Amino acid sequence: MAGRLTELQVKNAKPGPAKYTKAAGHGLTLIVMPDGSKYWRLRYRFGGKGRMIAVGRPDPHTTRRQAQATSAEWRALGDAGVDPADRRLIEK
Repeated sequence: MAGRLTELQVKNAKPGPAKYTKAAGHGLTLIVMPDGSKYWRLRYRFGGKGRMIAVGRPDPHTTRRQAQATSAEWRALGDAGVDPADRRLIEK
């Protein structure tokens, strides 16, 4: 499937002059910063507004599979009418 990232592609994503994103599928994106840091983010819509929530940092903290599993849980919450960002805030 187009847009899917492999663990090797995540590991080998090199920093550029500006931050850039790579789609991992189903709203999950990898953001690569100019300093080389990488972040998982989930893009979703709730209440008619586009939102983005942090899923974690890749290698060694959060693997692609862990990020996909977490984002699937959060998408299910959104489908059930619960904002994942609000739920995470309450849990913290």
